[in-house]
Amino acid sequence: MSEGSAKGFDWMRVVGALAVIALLASLALIGALGWSDFKKFLEGPAAGWVQAFGSIGTILAGFAYIDRTTRLQNERDEHTSRELHHRQYRAVLAACLQADEAVAWTSVGAVEGPNDHESLVIATSEALAAFKSISFDQIPDSELLLKSGALRKDLVTLLIHCRAVASSPDVRSHGYLANLLPALVADLDAVKRRARDLVELR
Repeated sequence: MSEGSAKGFDWMRVVGALAVIALLASLALIGALGWSDFKKFLEGPAAGWVQAFGSIGTILAGFAYIDRTTRLQNERDEHTSRELHHRQYRAVLAACLQADEAVAWTSVGAVEGPNDHESLVIATSEALAAFKSISFDQIPDSELLLKSGALRKDLVTLLIHCRAVASSPDVRSHGYLANLLPALVADLDAVKRRARDLVELR
């Protein structure tokens, strides 16, 4: 779609062109008839035509005003929509910072064993709460939505496991965290990369 089509029909150019045509026609008649005859022409048969053209000009000017007002409102709405989208992109990045802490505790658990599930539960819960506060319905990017969904699923899985063993940790948790960690890290990195790309596109 061309830029002109995207912005709509330019009524102001039509009104301006008609005004220029009317002016040039008047000057041509003045040159051909002289001022006195041109004046009689305006007071005689041309009066009706002048009134008709004036009415048409008024209608076109009204169209031009409505069209311009609509385009300005659309531009304001588009700007507001972009601001809402970028606010959510930044919120995703902020939630990723919370998820980074959950990943750090998962790494500790995967290496050292189930020493501190309480801290991991807290970190994972805070990360999920941060993601829950995001208005995903205001994010138009399907890729970010898909990657964020995968990351939240990882965090929920992690939280369920950690809550189950927080009060009675056992050695089996060590291997479970080690198996979960690669997917968690990969999904978190994917979300951060996509969110950063969208913020930088602004």
